[in-house]
Order: sequence, then C-alpha cells, then structure tokens
Amino acid sequence: MRNLILLLLLALPSLIFAADAPDTAFYGFSPDGRYCAFENYGIHDGSGFAYSELHIIDTAKNSYAAKISTLEDDSGEKQCDELRRTLLSTNAQTLKRLGISPSNKGTVLFTNPAFDPQGGSERPEYLNKEFAYGDKKFTLSLTQIDTGKEDPYGFGMNRMFKIVLKSGSREKILQQDTSLPKRREYAKSYRLSSAILYKNSLVVFVEYDKPGFEGYDRIKMAVSADITDLTAK
Repeated sequence: MRNLILLLLLALPSLIFAADAPDTAFYGFSPDGRYCAFENYGIHDGSGFAYSELHIIDTAKNSYAAKISTLEDDSGEKQCDELRRTLLSTNAQTLKRLGISPSNKGTVLFTNPAFDPQGGSERPEYLNKEFAYGDKKFTLSLTQIDTGKEDPYGFGMNRMFKIVLKSGSREKILQQDTSLPKRREYAKSYRLSSAILYKNSLVVFVEYDKPGFEGYDRIKMAVSADITDLTAK
C-alpha cells in the first residue's frame, strides 16, 4: 500500500510551537477529475497517540463525497504507519468505486514554504499566489474574515476565509465562508499551502490554525473547483 502514497505537502513544523501538526498525503484523482482523496496523519500532542483521517472530496461541489474516515490509537500501542494501512484498507472499496488513483496525480501548481512561527506568518505568498498553467496566468487570493466572535480560551478572534481565482478579466470564487463548521469553530488564521490541477479540477490546500493542547493546531484542508470557465480560451 505504501507505493500508493503521494506525499506532497509541507514538513511537520516544530512541536515547540504547535500542538497537532499533521502531515498530509495526497492519493490522486478519479479519471475524470471529479473526485480526489487526501490523508492527514500524525501524533496527537499531549497523549502522544497516533491518528489518521481520510478525506474524499467531490471536486466540482467543493464538498465531501464520503464521511471523513478516522482512526485513532487510544491504547498508545499502535504506530502511525499501522493505522494508516488499516485506514486505507478500510476505505479501499470506496476509493476503487470512485476511481481514485495516484496514477491520476495531476500537476502541482505551487507549494509554499513551510510556515515559520517565528516571524513567517506575514509572507505575502500565504495570501496571494501567482502561477502559470499552459499559456494562462492565474492569481489565487485568500482573504481572512473576522467573525466578530472570540473563542472561550483567550486566543482571540475567530476567522473565516474567502478564496478567489483570477485569470485575466475572469474570476471565480472557490470558497466564501458565511459561518464556521465545527472542525474550524475556533480557527484563527489561514495560509495557502499548495495547489494541484488535474484536467480542469483544481484542489487548493489551505492550512489553518486553531487552539490546541499546547499552542496552535496547524491543519490542512482542501478547497476545490471545476475551473473550465477560467481555462477555456
């Protein structure tokens, strides 16, 4: 199963400055680009127990094609690799049914430098990224939006976000939060991490911070869209 794993994203930040900071593995697209899958995995700060989450995305709808599948080691006896193999095995039929395969890996449009908690939060490419694909140039912009509410732990204002992709005079809103889902209830900040394009299916990985056991959890999520309207001549 290990040869199915396409590791794409950022190195694990120092645990001195973060609580949970999972690594991410990308498992490819379906042949038509409609679906993709990725995994967040790592070791829980505090307990030291391994965990793994598999996310299966409907790229056109920017939504989940299946419920997030999660495995956590409550005993402290299992290694992370073991959990990951079990999780993939459990979801193998779903991945096969949707045609998701690492052979449909797409093109990595950009990968931003790893977040540096010591003065790295203001890097401009975390909020605005220019890149080219074919003969077209694109600009991806992330805007952070205050919710007007703070968390109960004293970490400050909760934030939502908006992502817009532009090419020439055309633009497409990939995501615009109007409220925060439970997983991001106390999210504080967001950064563009990387982006992958397969056919006309775009997946943008966004890293967000939320209060964790010791400091901030730094977690990656996917924002996706069919961008045929922007790639067409």
